[in-house]
Amino acid sequence: MISAKTVSKKDISIIALLISIAMIFIMIPQGVVRADGGSCGPGLTWSFSGGVLTISGSGDMYDYPEHLHGPDSGNELAQPWFHLKPSITSIVINEGVTSIGAGAFWGCNALTSVSIPGSVQRIGFAAFADDAALGSVTIPNGIIGESAFIRCRGLRTVTIGPGVTASGISAFESCTGLNGVYISDVAAWCRIYFGGNKASPLEYAHNLYLNGALITNLTIPGGVTKVGDYAFEHCYSITSVTIPEGCTTIGEYAFNNCRNITTASLPNSLTTIGSFAFASCAQMHTGIPAGVSYIGERAFNGAPLTSNIVVNQGVIGERAFNACGSVMDLTIGAGVTYIGSNAFNEMGGLRNIHYGSTQANWNTLAANSGYNKVVTYPYWRGITFGSAGASITPNRSTVNFGGITWDVLSVSGGNALLITHDVIAFKMFTPNYSSRGSMNTGWEGSALRGWLNGEWINTIPADQQALIVPTSISTPANSRFGTVGANGGAVTDRVFVLSVEEANQYFANDQQRTAVATDAALASVGAGRNGSAQSDPTTGNTYWWLRSPGMFPYSTAYVNYTGSVRLDGVESPTGSLIGVRPCVWVNAGALGITGTSGASAAPAPAASGANVEQISAFVDRLYAQFLGRSADDAGRQYWVNQILNGMSAVDVSAGFVFSNELRDMHLSNEEFVRRAYTVYLNRTPDPAGISYWVGLLERGNDYGCIIHGFGESQEFTGICNSYGVTRGNYPYTNR
Repeated sequence: MISAKTVSKKDISIIALLISIAMIFIMIPQGVVRADGGSCGPGLTWSFSGGVLTISGSGDMYDYPEHLHGPDSGNELAQPWFHLKPSITSIVINEGVTSIGAGAFWGCNALTSVSIPGSVQRIGFAAFADDAALGSVTIPNGIIGESAFIRCRGLRTVTIGPGVTASGISAFESCTGLNGVYISDVAAWCRIYFGGNKASPLEYAHNLYLNGALITNLTIPGGVTKVGDYAFEHCYSITSVTIPEGCTTIGEYAFNNCRNITTASLPNSLTTIGSFAFASCAQMHTGIPAGVSYIGERAFNGAPLTSNIVVNQGVIGERAFNACGSVMDLTIGAGVTYIGSNAFNEMGGLRNIHYGSTQANWNTLAANSGYNKVVTYPYWRGITFGSAGASITPNRSTVNFGGITWDVLSVSGGNALLITHDVIAFKMFTPNYSSRGSMNTGWEGSALRGWLNGEWINTIPADQQALIVPTSISTPANSRFGTVGANGGAVTDRVFVLSVEEANQYFANDQQRTAVATDAALASVGAGRNGSAQSDPTTGNTYWWLRSPGMFPYSTAYVNYTGSVRLDGVESPTGSLIGVRPCVWVNAGALGITGTSGASAAPAPAASGANVEQISAFVDRLYAQFLGRSADDAGRQYWVNQILNGMSAVDVSAGFVFSNELRDMHLSNEEFVRRAYTVYLNRTPDPAGISYWVGLLERGNDYGCIIHGFGESQEFTGICNSYGVTRGNYPYTNR
């Protein structure tokens, strides 16, 4: 023991220091070392110094969805820099990093700047969520995940490079401080796949700048065949818009709430106007081009338009022309097959309607369409009829099975494919994460699959269950993003939900895919008929799950309440409640189902000038040269229908490139490139070409680089022209 008189001031200082160090170690849980650096991906490291977090190396970052737990928790899905978050003021991501992980920088409240290099191709789910001090961000390339910048309320400007190809739902939700979006290429902006509500920063910014100049008179460049979904939604700076000849589609919400547009010049080539495309454009005057065959839900809701509107053929969605006050005369052509509820509601100026076919056909059309204001609106003087037009086919047949109303989608080999007419429940797809490497459960390991084939199927009486035919279910890769499910293999199920491909195959258009929820389903989640269970408060239409992977392996595709198939998906394990429409194959004869009911029974109507034989030959060529086999009848018809419904040749080719069948061939990079030369260029490769393209794949690019490089070539353009198909574009930025 040391006596008091032998202890010097120096000794006291040393003892105090040792005690302080001991106390620090006591406060840190045993075995935990708070590092200022380490690994954050198979080829990545992180370091921290002076407020700057730096990510270096080559490859993808790990996902960190468990953002609320620090490294002390021992959870490998938690951010390793959790304890440093209050001190991180800047993030530098070096060239070579190819992805930013899910939840990677969630809640870095002191963060004011981030540097994202061109090598980054994916920004994961909620990567920068709740970073309230972040003032601006530049994103050069790739895809922006769901909720990536959600609640970044200090964000003022976003610069989107021409290499950005997609932005997931809610990517910029609650970024209420935004005042400007900066781009350098309008055509590239039109091609971005905005996944859904608040996926675009224009939701709050309202002002779009091209090369630094505010866009007022918007001219879409030639060569753009589709103005993408949500492309210019809420853009207040636009006062006029001109869309070029050759454009066939204006996507849903494309110009929704562009409230200062006064004139819109629409091309004669236009065939499709998506849901909400020009809704709330309260000053806009325009007409409907003669070739338009699909007008989605509330496409022109609240727009003045012109005094005389003619719709020659196809589908008119719910409330499509609601409150279009300037229209006085309306002509509905004999080719119109469906009119949605309240399509012409609140049109106080409307006085005359002419229908181009017989009154008998009008009665069938009204019955197919359900209750709508065409029949009852009091201001109209009456409907005059023509005498032309083939008889209209009644709606898809339904059947009662197990006490539930089902739609008959297809009849084949004595069995019928059924889907519930309504959304019967709201469920999570997969409720939680487990560990790194198994965040992606896919359909095979989903909680939804277990519930449908366990608890739910047992609500059907046993004698009815006996009529269900167990079916082999496989799930193709995502045709837009190339994402593959957990293992992609087939499973055998009695109950399932549709894949993206099946949702397109069995329904002719978005309108057919819309569905409402049962009262019991709404009550189970505490929502009423116009509640918030992922539904439209006006129509009651709800979201419903598909089983295909979305933008990322941990996200899942779904059908929007407008009926559109959303390929970006929603992040499954965050508790999202989405509607469920179960599907079963049943013994058709036992239920009295005959014929070939449903949209799949007949090809989709051919677009004007389309040659189905040429298109079939083009599809056969893809089967032969990519897959090395002849096309099966169902597969050929599916892809022909996709082309007839507007899918481009490069997007169809991508469906083959990212198919399970081609993946399971385990082709070498060289063999795949050789096949691509044959498909896209119609020639054998030269040694220099083989070396270049194989090199791109070996550097970490996926097959998308080949589709982009070959699919947009002059050679493939000529091939497409020879078959009468539209080539299209496939944006991709090489690593």
